[in-house]
Amino acid sequence: MQLGYAEQFESEGSDEALIQAPIEMGMEENSVDDDYKNCVKAVSRQIPDMLEKERSQSKMFDRTWQNATYLWEKKMFRLPRGMEANNAIAIIAYSMDSIYRDFNDKTRNYGTRLSDYPCKSLHFLLTRAVKITSKNSKKYIFFRRCFTVFRGTDLNFEYKEGESVRFGQFTSTSEIKEVAEEFGSRTMFRIETCYGASINKYSEFDDEEEVLVPPTEVFQVKGFSGGNATNEIELK
Repeated sequence: MQLGYAEQFESEGSDEALIQAPIEMGMEENSVDDDYKNCVKAVSRQIPDMLEKERSQSKMFDRTWQNATYLWEKKMFRLPRGMEANNAIAIIAYSMDSIYRDFNDKTRNYGTRLSDYPCKSLHFLLTRAVKITSKNSKKYIFFRRCFTVFRGTDLNFEYKEGESVRFGQFTSTSEIKEVAEEFGSRTMFRIETCYGASINKYSEFDDEEEVLVPPTEVFQVKGFSGGNATNEIELK
């Protein structure tokens, strides 16, 4: 089992988390990890029809998109250059509780069968949103700056120090460790992300200082510290 499977187990409840075998950290080779380099314009032209089709195929996605659109129309702040309303709506939709588990599960597992991947529009819109927001961040001035975020879980992990790993999905983290602890305290990831984007002002939960880490960002396991209650894994 790979790193990204954490949310699958978390969604099943705390009892399962307690008896679950350690999850192996790896590169999530089966994930959908396209960053759309050199094809943004071509894919952008396909998105309106693709989004409409995928909404028609999933009542949950359609309902979530409608709710996210409503919230965006209430927020309506000026977007960074290159970002469109659908990118903002995609972030809001992802931050809701209704679709992110299923979306993450499919993103981790459809990399070898992209033609069947049912979340192409959301994946593209989120990928662009994270990239644009990250580049327009105060942490990106003339050159990219990395910063520290945290992710808490009630699961155990196997790892090899020095090994390269990635989450293989869009991964929610927080700049505030105490916020991350509310989502789980058995393992705390301390992550130095260079490509994550603060989505706090977009998110439905705007008090969590949320940072979204893209599926493609690769980290090295740099350290581990363990205690009676919490293990901390450092990724850089």
